[in-house]
Amino acid sequence: SAEYATLGATPAGWEFARGEDTLTLSRPRREDIAAPRRAGTRDAPPDFDAELFGELRALRARIAAERGMPPYIVFGDVTLQQMAHYFPQSRESLSGIYGVGAMKLEQYGDDFLDAILAYAAPRGLEDTTPQARLGSGRRQSGGAYSQSPTYEQTRQLLAQGLTIVQAAERRGLTTGTITNHIDILVAEGAEIDLRPHLPPDAVTRAIAAEFGMAGGVGAALRPIKDALGDEISYDEIRVVRAYLTQRQGGDGAR
Repeated sequence: SAEYATLGATPAGWEFARGEDTLTLSRPRREDIAAPRRAGTRDAPPDFDAELFGELRALRARIAAERGMPPYIVFGDVTLQQMAHYFPQSRESLSGIYGVGAMKLEQYGDDFLDAILAYAAPRGLEDTTPQARLGSGRRQSGGAYSQSPTYEQTRQLLAQGLTIVQAAERRGLTTGTITNHIDILVAEGAEIDLRPHLPPDAVTRAIAAEFGMAGGVGAALRPIKDALGDEISYDEIRVVRAYLTQRQGGDGAR
């Protein structure tokens, strides 16, 4: 009847129904079902740090209010969720996040990097973007990202003889953000005398020994911190790692 929808079968379907043919169903591969989402796509990550996401949204709202624009013009939620999932900690890594083009990187990049670094440093959260993994998180000389104004301001303050604490206070940042700046500056070949900023000799030797047992300066920070205990901070570990990087590079900072 034209009033009611009916089902039909193709010739191949009738052959299967009469037992004259077989039907093969393919199972999707596990990697097709749960393929990892990568930074740079417009997909929201399956999980992200909700606390950091909230802080980034608050920062976005402040910037938007200052500039008289809707918050989504600064960055969309997916972009902030990717930041809160991958924890980008350099301009290079941040540029790989969906929605962060060259113009927005220049306009807002340093503000968001400082917020991410301030959140990630005391928690031992490292950059997990594809850019950081491909470079093992340790960029070498010639990098352009350490030359952005925020890193250069930190370098200049340290060159003037300020301590890490004093540089942080002068800039209104956390010491964790300053030590992350040092890490990136040194990894990209910037000249900084880190000897005045090293922890006591016994602490420096203990940290260096842990990096040696872990395979070198490219080792993840969290296992190093767990092995050293609460008495030694992430700031101290990062400064010693930067110092060891300088020594490996043979730049004379010994």
